[in-house]
Amino acid sequence: MQVRHLQHYVALIMLANSLVLSIVFSFMAYQVNQRLAQEESKRQVLSLLAAVKNTASAALFSENKAVGLDAINGLLGTDVVYSARLEGYSGELSSSMQLFSINKAGGTPLPEITLDLESIFDKGQILGVLRVAPNGDWVDKRTRENSIPTILGVIFVIFVSSLVSAQALKIKISKPLVKVSKKLKYIHGDSPERLSLPEHLKYNEIGVLVDGFNELLNETNTAFKVERQLRKEMQTAQDSLHIAKAQAEDAAQSKSDFLATMSHEIRTPLSGVLGMLGFSLKDQALTARTKEYLETAVSNAQALLIIVNDILDISKIE
Repeated sequence: MQVRHLQHYVALIMLANSLVLSIVFSFMAYQVNQRLAQEESKRQVLSLLAAVKNTASAALFSENKAVGLDAINGLLGTDVVYSARLEGYSGELSSSMQLFSINKAGGTPLPEITLDLESIFDKGQILGVLRVAPNGDWVDKRTRENSIPTILGVIFVIFVSSLVSAQALKIKISKPLVKVSKKLKYIHGDSPERLSLPEHLKYNEIGVLVDGFNELLNETNTAFKVERQLRKEMQTAQDSLHIAKAQAEDAAQSKSDFLATMSHEIRTPLSGVLGMLGFSLKDQALTARTKEYLETAVSNAQALLIIVNDILDISKIE
């Protein structure tokens, strides 16, 4: 099961703790009430034994079974007693008497409680013993009767305490953390806002976590500022490079245009010179020396034309 909110998670934890504590303390309360019921049954049995002691002693002294039965029936008149046994010791003045009876309502016997019966006339003479077994059903019934309100009270106190604790945790921890989580959604790396906590949460693990997050935001903001400055400088450098590139291209184009123009302007008249020299060489009236001069001029003009053509080819390549 996924829990989206911290306060719901805290409520589930408190509920689970309440259930566990309720079971543990209910068991403890039952055990305590059971022990108290056993002690109460023992006190009542001892009280009943003290009440019928003289009657039982008289029955043994006089060897009167009817009186002994009256003493036993007096013990069995309450549900706290499961069984009663009257045992007389045989001696010079008395014979052995064995009387035993069980409570008509039934039940479960517990360990017997014994009482020595002394002679009425001679306190040092033991006539017999009276054995009484407390009723386990009475103990269980009294335990349930006392445990139900106790357990309900324990459960009520535990759940109320858990509810109060959960509410306190919600106010002191959950709500501040919920506010922090909501604010966190609107804080980005370049935001001037920072997380804040109440005073009681600033100096524990949560406060350390929030302080660390705020420091991380400060470092992130610093990194963003450096990044923006670097980006601005890079943009400036790129703009400068674009301008320099444009200027270089303009200069190269101007140089190419200049070379092309110059080569064209030089080649055009040079072609005319070559043409005129060619016409001149066809003249039959030329002397040998003059013809030699003209041929030299043609050779030089052709060499110059080759140089101009090479310059024009270089400008085209650039």
